[in-house]
Amino acid sequence: SSASSDGGATITPSMFARGQRSTSTLSMSTTTQDNISLGRPSTHPPSPLHGPQLFYTSAKTGEGVREIFEQVVQRVVGQWEYDEAIEAKRLHMQEAS
Repeated sequence: SSASSDGGATITPSMFARGQRSTSTLSMSTTTQDNISLGRPSTHPPSPLHGPQLFYTSAKTGEGVREIFEQVVQRVVGQWEYDEAIEAKRLHMQEAS
């Protein structure tokens, strides 16, 4: 058996995460600016996604596989960012007291 390549572009999870990080940084900074301009204090970061999701895929054609990996990367990176934000907030509160 031989492996075939369709010549399509390949995206790795780290490449995807870098692209998502720049997008999420933009949206997070906008949210922070909105909170400041409205006089609202910043609260906890949005909770990462949890629970199952349904994806339809084809092992034969590969259809839908990319979407699964993109979702996994979003969840993992989102969880990391959430954990880091909570830890930073916890440390800030400890330093203040």
